[in-house]
Amino acid sequence: MLSPTKFLNAAESPVKAVTIFQSATAELTRTFTVELVGGRNVLEITGLSSRVDMESPRIHGLGTDARVFDISCDTKLSGAPGARPKKNGDAVERLKLAIKAAEAERDVHRGEYDMLDNAVKSLPSETTAREMDALMDKFVERKKRAMKSVMDCEQTIAVLKKELWRLESASTGETAGRVVATILAKRACRVTFQLTYLVAGVSWQPYYDIHASTAEGKPSSEISLLYCANITQSTGEDWSDTVLTLSTANSQALRSLSVPVIEPLKVTPTPPPPSQTQPPMSRFLGVEASSSDDDDMELLVDDDEYAISGPPTTVDRSPLSLSYHVDGLVTLPSDGVAHKVLIAMLDFTAELKYVCVPCKNTSAFIEGTVKNTSEYELLAGPVSVFMDDSFVTKTSLNLISVNESFDCVIGIDTALRVTYNRKSRTEQEPERSFAERTKTTTRTITTTATNGHPFDISNLVIRDSIPLGNEEANIKVMLGKPDGLARARDREEVTVGLVGEVTEAKVRWSKVENGRGGEKDGMYEWVCVVPAGKKVQLEAEWAVKAPSNVKWEESVNADGVQK
Repeated sequence: MLSPTKFLNAAESPVKAVTIFQSATAELTRTFTVELVGGRNVLEITGLSSRVDMESPRIHGLGTDARVFDISCDTKLSGAPGARPKKNGDAVERLKLAIKAAEAERDVHRGEYDMLDNAVKSLPSETTAREMDALMDKFVERKKRAMKSVMDCEQTIAVLKKELWRLESASTGETAGRVVATILAKRACRVTFQLTYLVAGVSWQPYYDIHASTAEGKPSSEISLLYCANITQSTGEDWSDTVLTLSTANSQALRSLSVPVIEPLKVTPTPPPPSQTQPPMSRFLGVEASSSDDDDMELLVDDDEYAISGPPTTVDRSPLSLSYHVDGLVTLPSDGVAHKVLIAMLDFTAELKYVCVPCKNTSAFIEGTVKNTSEYELLAGPVSVFMDDSFVTKTSLNLISVNESFDCVIGIDTALRVTYNRKSRTEQEPERSFAERTKTTTRTITTTATNGHPFDISNLVIRDSIPLGNEEANIKVMLGKPDGLARARDREEVTVGLVGEVTEAKVRWSKVENGRGGEKDGMYEWVCVVPAGKKVQLEAEWAVKAPSNVKWEESVNADGVQK
């Protein structure tokens, strides 16, 4: 004998907890209370998302007096006649019927309007003037009423269609999911159980807002980072007053997890490398050479002067993932729109410096080096930067672990003016009987930084590069200034005497990052202190010696080796 079925509507048992994975899936938990009879009980739970993973539903918390005997899941209700199984489905169907009724009434009044015209045309010819006047009065009145009725219907249809659009766009996804479970009870009892299941159509991505501030024009080293999540869901189920957890794990609902299989290996001879046409790496950034009878030099750069508080969040770490439990209850409708949820507000102290690369851009960028002293691992994501609550720029973060540092530009200092001037002179050596004739081009770079602030700038970094030579073309580069840089080791700071208002600065080879930079690539940087209202003048000089019939130019050495 079949047991009677108890029907439960998921919409009447709101989602209590949601865990969103970074794999477009989420685990949902609903709580139901039901009266069981002793023996066999069949429960049919409807109103679940049509994007449910049909192998995932589980029932927990039945206690010792009942157990699950059988459970199944399907989305067959999607093919049922009538309203679509989605939020506001019945209301949408009622609106569609109301629109059809209004359109039918409008068509009737249009027909009445047309019939009045035909009635006038068919009047008998013996109609008297008095009769015609009376008929025309009635005709005009009826036609005005018919036209007004048509216009009223059009207005009603427009209102109904707008409401229909609002209801249809307010929710995405359908709820044709259904779970049927057989529960065996030892005795008649009342139980409260949890139904958990996985759904697709959910995603979360981290994003950050960095807020910096100034005091009397001077940037503060204290910055705030808002760690947020963009959450989008179109499951068909609204989540109201839900406990939310964001997980970095990839849900295993749609893929299996297994230990990789090791492959057998053997040793085989390595084919010989292709012939090397490039000389070994030299000290400076490369210059390209081509044979020419013209002694003029082409430069790529002209010799011109350029002028929030939010709810706290608990972090759980496991060997497989990182989870953020947002404190407080969250409401997220199934509308397919990205909702911004605050995970945490973090305060950091940044090490500020002013950075300028005048050969590319004479702007002085305010850059902060921030150490992640929080308990949060900062996932890769977009960053919006604000200075004094005004938007500055967009950038991005790579994965930043706890106690790891990252750099971020927080603005441009318009009161720090930097100019960049390049000058060159070329000298031809006299022709000799037993030696190749050569020419020497001396390049002088003058960089001037003027501090327009009423406070000192204690850490100004100005970066530039020196070209590498080309042994194949017999082009050599000799570094003359800054004094002592040619003999310095990587990251060793050399103190250089200056002429002008600032009499001293430091210079060093730049830091090697991702295999680029430093002495091997000819990339160096000045480190200066510029007092308030003063300016510093920096000079670099090198000589390029090449055969007199070789025309050369500076170009970017993209592969990082001598050309």
